[in-house]
Amino acid sequence: MTDTVPHEPHQPSQQPGIYGPVTDWATDFDHADPEYNAHVHEIWADLRGSCPVAHTDRYNGAWLPVTHADVTAIAYDTEHFTSRSVVVNTNEVLAQAPIGGAPPITSDPPFHQHARRLLLPPFAPKQIDPWEDDVRTLCHELIDSMGDADVVDAALQYAQHIPVNVIARMLGFPLEDADMFRGFVHDVIEAVNVAPGARLSAFEKLDRYIDVQVQDHIDNPRDDLTTYLMNATIFDQPLSIEHVRGSIVLLLVAGIDTTWSAIGASIFHLAGNAPDLERLNREPELWPTAIEEFLRVFHDYNLAIWPAQVFAYALGLVALVAAFSRRDDAPRIAFAALAVLWAFVGIGYHLVFFARINPLAPVFAGFFVVQASLSVASAIRPGDLGLRIGWNFRSVAGLLCILYAVVIYPILGIRAGHGGMAGPMFGVAPCPTTIFALGILILARGRWVL
Repeated sequence: MTDTVPHEPHQPSQQPGIYGPVTDWATDFDHADPEYNAHVHEIWADLRGSCPVAHTDRYNGAWLPVTHADVTAIAYDTEHFTSRSVVVNTNEVLAQAPIGGAPPITSDPPFHQHARRLLLPPFAPKQIDPWEDDVRTLCHELIDSMGDADVVDAALQYAQHIPVNVIARMLGFPLEDADMFRGFVHDVIEAVNVAPGARLSAFEKLDRYIDVQVQDHIDNPRDDLTTYLMNATIFDQPLSIEHVRGSIVLLLVAGIDTTWSAIGASIFHLAGNAPDLERLNREPELWPTAIEEFLRVFHDYNLAIWPAQVFAYALGLVALVAAFSRRDDAPRIAFAALAVLWAFVGIGYHLVFFARINPLAPVFAGFFVVQASLSVASAIRPGDLGLRIGWNFRSVAGLLCILYAVVIYPILGIRAGHGGMAGPMFGVAPCPTTIFALGILILARGRWVL
């Protein structure tokens, strides 16, 4: 890697905003107004009671839904709403569908799923874990650099430096360009109310910088995230330069901004909530689950294993059809299908994915693998094992468990706002799979191993 790459110096845009103070949050809101950031929760609470979908003529016209129900409905209504412009700003240009300007966040379905899955491998736990020691060292150095000062700005002196350093190293960009990266974040995320020409000029500088870095990777190949994107394919075709550049913009700008905001917000919360801080100090084993989001694991997991869910439902259908059939080997087929599902959840979910937020995940994986072995034993051992369905309480209870696991459970997850891929799914996640297995066991007759 070369030590430096020639590029023009970049300073964050200092252009003044083109809009004045807000006159009415329901009809003239402005997310860039200083009063909005200072009183956002009070503003939302007031709008929920008076105008749950606010509107403004600023930014070429924009709407602001403030209820969970409306935000969820809009997020999942991809027929009427697009993701091509994820930052409300003065620029009227929308990037071309379905890729958008910064895939996958600006991509519409179904392209979004493929573009997002493309970024999962370099961010898999096995790829990220080796970074932990270096990041911890960086964090300790930042804390040590604060000295013995009585008052520090944790956002400026600590939180902002961590993602800038890590993302730059992952992309293979010069670390000495850290201030430039912070300038890009300001131009893209914060300077949304400047004149369209000024905003366009800032984006052109960002694009030129990334083009220089991409060319440097062509001239000096190395193993990093930029090279990964340059060599990646989608639909058996190399990524376009626009796709590569857009994904780098997303990682560089949004990756830095959201991460330092999350770190800063977490520190701010702990600084004002002594009981939470004391509990984390008293129970350090809570840190992994406090940092990670449980449902995010499911979303990443479901995307990474797709279309395994389809095969899982197929196996469930095989087990259910076997339960209704009168074949002599029907119960053995059903238990064999259960064995595959138990094993997949134990190894695929608990051991590979869930272990990153729960230290007991390998133990759970062991229980699921043991249950898979017992299901195999039940399928192959001689005996009078059978599956019987009739008009009786036992049969109804078993079938209700199966119906709940396969149909009702995912519907409840979607209605709760998790979306199809963001919640536990039958056959590949523990809860619905266990409920389904319970239904099969209730229907079973004879001697089986549990």
